[in-house]
Amino acid sequence: MKIKCEKEVLLNGIQTVYATTTLKSTLPILSNILIETRTNSVKLTATDLDVGITNIIEVRVEEEGGVTVPAKRFFDIKTCFLNS
Repeated sequence: MKIKCEKEVLLNGIQTVYATTTLKSTLPILSNILIETRTNSVKLTATDLDVGITNIIEVRVEEEGGVTVPAKRFFDIKTCFLNS
């Protein structure tokens, strides 16, 4: 998967779904964010099995794909971008 987008657009998308992730769960996948490419967009999804949030952001997709990433680590990277 390879995308290009404005940093602020991606950061806002991450922040929207991050609040739903569960850091202390018996199911580790619930602490992840699912990232999937669509035509000219990326779909970010997170759930705690009670509430789920999906955020679709406009990007330029260069290579399609999907992956889950640990929400806290991804969110921490976001924080590093804001401080630089």
